[in-house]
Amino acid sequence: MRPAVRRKPLQRTISFRLNGKPHPTDTDRERMLLRVLRCDLGLTGTNFGRRAGLCRACSVLVDNETVRACATPVGSLESRRVLTIEGLSREGGCVRCSGRFWNDTPSRAAFARPEWS
Repeated sequence: MRPAVRRKPLQRTISFRLNGKPHPTDTDRERMLLRVLRCDLGLTGTNFGRRAGLCRACSVLVDNETVRACATPVGSLESRRVLTIEGLSREGGCVRCSGRFWNDTPSRAAFARPEWS
């Protein structure tokens, strides 16, 4: 018998704008954006929450719409604009946008801000 061969996930280059800059990344299209941001790119401002997709601790903006990075496959971001909390802070937009994130979050007690991680 031959030993089982572990195959790498199918990787492909996904190109999107991340915090205002073009960003191609080689990854599996089905990987969640949260994993790519935190593990591959070191952007830890986007947090793991309850792992149920309800707390919105992983919220990012995709084409100016709030989405949950834990439930967004990176393959769906081809040619789109992604803005993380790191990008907001560089633009001075944290103060301007924090009220919207806070008010749009149904489970405020579960909302994890970057300085809490």
